Amino acid sequence: MRERIVELGAGALRVVRAIAEAEPPPGFANPTTARLAAMIDDYAPNIANLPIATDDPIARFVNEMVKAADRYVDADPKSIYGSTQERLRALFRVVGLAGRGLSI
Repeated sequence: MRERIVELGAGALRVVRAIAEAEPPPGFANPTTARLAAMIDDYAPNIANLPIATDDPIARFVNEMVKAADRYVDADPKSIYGSTQERLRALFRVVGLAGRGLSI
């Protein structure tokens, strides 16, 4: 399961980098190791405070990651939810959840 979490997080980071190259929002810079934590806080605040049930925490993290990934995939570019900022929020939520899930 941990390998899958790493794959989902890494995949989300690859998409973040692709978006940054294709349609960067104003002031956006690709995440680096030094900037990643701050970018997660900016785009997906409260990841650290997200209540996760303790019965099977890894499965719960994966479920939350998949929901965020689905929001990214289903985002309609013609709506507010399909804007670059909103898509980046969903992706950074996946990345933040991956980091938090791997730390338990």
